[in-house]
Amino acid sequence: DRTEVFDSITLTIPSTITGLTTLQHSGASDGGGSTRDLSATIDNTLIYNGETTVENIPSQQTADVTSDFTSDPFTSYSSSEVTYNSGTDTIDYAFAGGSGGNGYIDLQTILGEAVAENWTADFHINISASAIASNTRTHPFIGLSDSTGDTPETSSDDIMGMCMDIDLDSGKDNFALAGASNGAHNPISANILPNHSVTDNGNYYVRIRKSTLSLTLEFFSAATRLPAELTATYTEDISGITVANLRYFGLWNDERGNSANTITGVFDEFVFYNKISEVNPAT
Repeated sequence: DRTEVFDSITLTIPSTITGLTTLQHSGASDGGGSTRDLSATIDNTLIYNGETTVENIPSQQTADVTSDFTSDPFTSYSSSEVTYNSGTDTIDYAFAGGSGGNGYIDLQTILGEAVAENWTADFHINISASAIASNTRTHPFIGLSDSTGDTPETSSDDIMGMCMDIDLDSGKDNFALAGASNGAHNPISANILPNHSVTDNGNYYVRIRKSTLSLTLEFFSAATRLPAELTATYTEDISGITVANLRYFGLWNDERGNSANTITGVFDEFVFYNKISEVNPAT
């Protein structure tokens, strides 16, 4: 599995060398006699075209955190708005405006190291019902935060993830990417994911991918998340958002607004890849 490096050599290839098509092992004589002859064998050869890091090689990708929710994976809950359901093996959420609430998993403790700059999170969410008072808005947050505080809309946190953005003021009922440096858990911009609405009784197979300069939200039609099953994608430039110490992945309520603003559903099938921002690109 090449988990240990014995030695490595890095060469700079001149730009004048192009059109390389053949892997070859050959000897060269530098004036020596027969005692300098070399006989060797090369086997177990693997060539990854277009890939320069092992993290992006499909056969080397392993999820760092996987939960089928047969036991409670979350570290803590701040209120009854996020709870573990042992009967259905899910995290259930019942958010209402005007009160804080969250449930989260401490990834840094589970990983045994810090969450890297590049990461991917897969999960499934169901929205069973939502109700929003007229001329109001709610946007519960799902993603990574540097804080466990349960008042995300009035806090000063570093966060990266997504919002379920339901806004009767503007007529928008959509998902949106969320990111902030020392700020609230709000959508990054007024942009929303086109043609992908928050819908009652909706099931969503979600993938969030963070790289150095971008945050991407993807939706798939099935849990296998094959390229042909991708139904929608949206990317935000995050080069101007500096975050640090992201370690808590979970669900946060929007504690502002009307108590009549409610959204309920389930969260499960959580998978997290640390140091990987593109899962199995060749499949």
